[in-house]
Amino acid sequence: MVKQKIVLKLALDDERKRRKAFKAAVGMSGVTSAAMEGEKIIIVGDSVDPITLTTVLRRSLGYAELLSVSSGDDKKKDGYGAAYGYGAGEKKKDG
Repeated sequence: MVKQKIVLKLALDDERKRRKAFKAAVGMSGVTSAAMEGEKIIIVGDSVDPITLTTVLRRSLGYAELLSVSSGDDKKKDGYGAAYGYGAGEKKKDG
């Protein structure tokens, strides 16, 4: 399965709308986790359809904007910081 990270911007005016958005997002099949950051909701899951998710949130809240869809792994692929154990690539050796 392909793990995806989906970021959506929502119009969250009050706590009721936040709960409603969170409940709708977590209720989708394939969603493994969800988190709120301000007016953004970050959803991680296996084979979640971002278009369907956006449509469901638009129907329940009125406004939902799909900001990004990426693979679920947060590690850097370019090897930046590999000497210190971060990112991909080989560690640098002293000497």
